[in-house]
Amino acid sequence: MRTFKNFRPAMVVAALLCWFAQCQAEEPPKLPDGIEELTPDIKEQLAKLCEAAQKFRGLKLKQPVAMGQLGRNELKAKVLDEFAKELPPEKIDPLQRTLKAFDLIPGDMNLGKYYPELLTSQIGGYYDPHAKYLVLVKGKEGMLGAAAEKRFGPKLMKKMEETVLVHEINHAIQDQHFNLETFGHDGSLSDEACAKLALVEGDATLVMYGYMLGLPMERMPGIEMLHETANRDTMDLVGAMPEMPGAEELAKAPAYLRENLTFSYIQGLYFCIRLRQTGGQRLLDYAFQKDPPRSTEQIMHPEKWLEQRDDPVKIEFPDLTAALPGYQKVSGGTWGEFNIRLQLFERLGKAGRNQSEIAAAGWGGDAFAQYAKGKEEVVLWITEWDTPKDAEEFATLAKTAYKSEDGWTLASPNRTRVTLIRGKLSAEELAALQKRLAEAKAAQPANKNLDLAAVGITEADKPKSLSLEDYQGILNQPEMKDLMAGLLGGDSKDGKLDLAEALKSPEAQKMLKQFMGDGKKIDDLLKNPEVKGLLEKMLEGQKNLPKGEAADGKYVNKELGFSFSQPKGDEWKFDPDPPANPMGVKPLALLTSASGARIVLAAQPLPIQLPIDQLSAAMEMGMKFRMPDYKSIKSGLIDTGLQKGLEMEFTGTDQDAGAKVHMLQRLYIIDGKLIVLAGGTEAEAWEKSGKAIKECIESIEFIKK
Repeated sequence: MRTFKNFRPAMVVAALLCWFAQCQAEEPPKLPDGIEELTPDIKEQLAKLCEAAQKFRGLKLKQPVAMGQLGRNELKAKVLDEFAKELPPEKIDPLQRTLKAFDLIPGDMNLGKYYPELLTSQIGGYYDPHAKYLVLVKGKEGMLGAAAEKRFGPKLMKKMEETVLVHEINHAIQDQHFNLETFGHDGSLSDEACAKLALVEGDATLVMYGYMLGLPMERMPGIEMLHETANRDTMDLVGAMPEMPGAEELAKAPAYLRENLTFSYIQGLYFCIRLRQTGGQRLLDYAFQKDPPRSTEQIMHPEKWLEQRDDPVKIEFPDLTAALPGYQKVSGGTWGEFNIRLQLFERLGKAGRNQSEIAAAGWGGDAFAQYAKGKEEVVLWITEWDTPKDAEEFATLAKTAYKSEDGWTLASPNRTRVTLIRGKLSAEELAALQKRLAEAKAAQPANKNLDLAAVGITEADKPKSLSLEDYQGILNQPEMKDLMAGLLGGDSKDGKLDLAEALKSPEAQKMLKQFMGDGKKIDDLLKNPEVKGLLEKMLEGQKNLPKGEAADGKYVNKELGFSFSQPKGDEWKFDPDPPANPMGVKPLALLTSASGARIVLAAQPLPIQLPIDQLSAAMEMGMKFRMPDYKSIKSGLIDTGLQKGLEMEFTGTDQDAGAKVHMLQRLYIIDGKLIVLAGGTEAEAWEKSGKAIKECIESIEFIKK
């Protein structure tokens, strides 16, 4: 989180000690008393990992780093001691009061006790940028634990532990070049501090993944789209690896603590990928040296830092002595877009996710303060929005989220300002406060756009996309083979499917050529046993897909558990057994109209199980490969009774038809199978056929099996 001045925790493990043989200094700084020296074998391992970290970051360590080790219990005790020094009661108490005042932690929680325990449940070590040393869990205790090793196997486990070490080595590199004490420590409740920390951790996470893959992550086409989708729900990531240290504790933690701990790694990675893609290492270094992000809004929407600069409005509270006689200010800060969205989402529940994102997205700036007089407390919160419409959107949602029965009073938008007050106040006191808050000054930012040429960035700084050989290199790594084998459920067996024959079909060749280019590249790719195994498993699973039945204008598939209504009218014809595409999803039913409109129901077993909300970016990436002029009209999650699905509406030129089409589709995952109900027609005919297509797709119902 952002409450430490000198202590830097990582999401799963934060630790490392680094030995760099080529440093100018003769010997590293000394370790504090009580920390043991490293063994020679660990020093040798870290020397190699230092070289890897420097390669993927593009910067060298300027001097050696003091390094040592402790047992897990001793390390935890030391971290708890450091925490007590950095956040004594006089600092933790105001933070606790604020979080309770905004209902972000339980009213009976002792944050000073709970939060250190949460952090140390994940810790495998730490780096101290003030004292310039690193320490990690020693010996056979390991950083990730026995449960994780049992799941992933020794080779993959070793690689994962090394990636964590590379992450922490990068923090030492950052500190020596950019002084980490100036990043992420401006205040415990500061949106700007959260943004700076995201730059630091996102950079280290990007280097970590580069080492894991053996190639810079920013060179992978579409990677920012896939990662943005994964950002929607941290719980999916936490639940995916329950064996990792601290995963259980993190899953049970209040959403505010959990999401703020993970934000800098997940969203920070996305931000740093965008910077690297736009201007390479030179632009990332520039952000550290001269122009760090100023808000979580810029981290979540990198274009607001990269292209159309949108710095936060700075709000200055007026003198409230007369309006709050006898009260003393006990805390204050800024929430920013990220934490406003989080608060709205937590108050409104999953049904309000999209509304929460939309309402928070118009954030311009905010400031809050908490005042106390004895046991009486008053919370004051001023928010500024980009436009009057944005202010109205937030105010409308805030009336439901911050309820009057809970003590909240909301002032209607005054152009771009919305204020909220919580406390036991008389009508006169409330009116006086609202008047004073309306007079608060809001300094508008200069918003000078980034000039890449002035920074010295040229086309040569932008990374090149990965080649086929690069991808093959990733797949041929022993650790990646172990991972693929686990995802595929074991090695594929010969004799189940004639893959070579399936790939000879015109449809398969056309699809592969669109993606890979010439035939030689396709042949080379298919020689890889992991790629072959993945395709075999996908295509083999199509043989046993259950067929449905059509009667009385309705299609019903009892085994998969759903039905939908056919479009009305004689012009629509139903085909219960349409021809299969050897390399695509298998069509289970096809409806065609005299005007050329089509609705298809298709299914495909998934070799890798994903939550439905992580399919959006992958689907859009596939559409962009197929349709260079792809344009999304809408894309988002929907709740259809028993099933949550993904709805996408878009236009683009279909390369098979050679015409621009308009399509609407819904995707669901049922029993490990991807189910797609999609309809489309030529774009100019959508006005005529679109209503029937829409009614058919929206009629889907799920049957409780």
